[in-house]
Amino acid sequence: MAPGQPPASCCRRTWWGSEDGTGSEARFWLPRGIAVDPSGNLLVTDQDAANHSIRIGRPALADAATIDSPGGAVGAMRQLGTSPATANSWNWEVIRRPSGSTAVPSSTSARNPTFTPDVADLFVFRLTASDGMKTSITTVSITATTSGCSIAQPVVTAPALVGENSPNRTASVASHAGSTYAWSITNGTITAGQGTSQITFRAGLQGTLTLSVVETSAAGCVSAAGNATVDVAPAGSALLFYPLYPCRVPGVGPPLAAGEIRTIAPGGSCGIPATAKGLATNATVLAPGAAGHLRFWAAGTAQPPTSTLNFSTGQTRANNALISMPLGASTGFSVANNSTGTTGLIIDISGYFE
Repeated sequence: MAPGQPPASCCRRTWWGSEDGTGSEARFWLPRGIAVDPSGNLLVTDQDAANHSIRIGRPALADAATIDSPGGAVGAMRQLGTSPATANSWNWEVIRRPSGSTAVPSSTSARNPTFTPDVADLFVFRLTASDGMKTSITTVSITATTSGCSIAQPVVTAPALVGENSPNRTASVASHAGSTYAWSITNGTITAGQGTSQITFRAGLQGTLTLSVVETSAAGCVSAAGNATVDVAPAGSALLFYPLYPCRVPGVGPPLAAGEIRTIAPGGSCGIPATAKGLATNATVLAPGAAGHLRFWAAGTAQPPTSTLNFSTGQTRANNALISMPLGASTGFSVANNSTGTTGLIIDISGYFE
């Protein structure tokens, strides 16, 4: 105390511990004694929980930590500083932050760094300021909230038309660093990508399906839901083509007898899923015993009147064919040998539709 001056304030009455600070920022555990050394420094014996210590009180610098606003939105930059500005060195520390936060001041050694909170909650900063002779240790805080923050409604890009039960369809929105995306779907199933800006989905039954997504930014701001409606066509419509390395279908069997009709189910071979609705093929007849033609069509449906591959006696001949399988590759397709002789048959697959 200076002669004729009121007592200086010290310590927070409702906190205890062992913490250096200026004025009310300092904390003691259990002070036991007080003395003044020849240089005028105040000495206090403090019985703390871990050990006993002698705390030294020195004349403090007037500088105290400041912030332009004690509250604000997550993602909004705040200005730290000191008042008055008499120090010539500064050290800023974040001594309290919410879980998950990685935000730091723009500088730890500048007088007036900026700080942008990244998570909603309380942040506390400690400033140690010095002019080379005196030192001050003060704190300042900000409570960041998500109120007032905004994020644009995501725009969903999705196909306008898909086939009933068709898989591997994609939908997406613009991607932003640090954002997460919560997707939902009606009349379908999300099969991959939940949480990201792009998903893969399988369509449901004929009608319509709806996709919806909500974006949450790195700052915790939540968007309004972005939506898209997709028409779902009957099975076999609006299919996607999936190319394959050329593969010879196993299980075609022995040569076709004269007039024979044979059903071939390629599902599970050559990478063809059981749900495939069509095939891109190359069919070859080998050493036919008589002239004629082959017909291919979807198993379980009526034989078409047109031929797929015509041949002469003894002629090895090939032709490309797209074969529909509306009931799936596990049911397969049928082939008829419309000739009076036997003929060998091989079938190569170059892709499927689903």
